[in-house]
Amino acid sequence: MMDSRICLAAVLLLFGLATVFAQSSPDQVNFQTLIITLSVLGAILIIALMICLFCCCKCENFGSKRTEAKLQKQANKTRTKQEERKAEMNERHNDIRKKYGLSGQNPYSKFA
Repeated sequence: MMDSRICLAAVLLLFGLATVFAQSSPDQVNFQTLIITLSVLGAILIIALMICLFCCCKCENFGSKRTEAKLQKQANKTRTKQEERKAEMNERHNDIRKKYGLSGQNPYSKFA
């Protein structure tokens, strides 16, 4: 996208210079037309460069913030699911301990 804008500006510069030199005779160069044409083309190049820089900076910042937010959201979702699974697992383990009468002190803790 940026390359086409730069190429367009370069083509306009070449056509503008060709038009200026084609309209003037080989012996005499109309400096007023040349100065106006070069000023306009220079302004167009500067504006195109500023637009390209603005688009690049805006797109970089926008993309990174969006990606960062997406990754944060995904991490939060994963963390929440993991906590839910861990709570369910602890509940099942506690039910099994109650079923077999192991809810008190671990009898094997004195061997450790």
